[in-house]
Amino acid sequence: MTTDSRNKKRFATDLSDEHWGAILALLPASRWSRTRRPVNVREVINAIRFLRATKCGWRHLPNCFPSRSTVRYYHTKWTRLGIWQAIEQVLEKVDINDDRYSKP
Repeated sequence: MTTDSRNKKRFATDLSDEHWGAILALLPASRWSRTRRPVNVREVINAIRFLRATKCGWRHLPNCFPSRSTVRYYHTKWTRLGIWQAIEQVLEKVDINDDRYSKP
């Protein structure tokens, strides 16, 4: 895992580098082809995973994540396009194949 403060795990639901690499190809290309996206998509995914795991409301999303309107926008868009379901399936496969999650 990187030591970069932007990628440092704060919550158990944060993506590991392995998880991030596995789902990167599923994400649609940026509309901003010549510049970077205005939002860190990895943080958006971390926020969605946090919300789903904790079952907290949108208003209770911690300030360390992108704004709740941004997170909600991506969550709604990806859910409608079937991308979120694909992300969850890939993450589940990575966890199943990862020795750290296998039972003795």
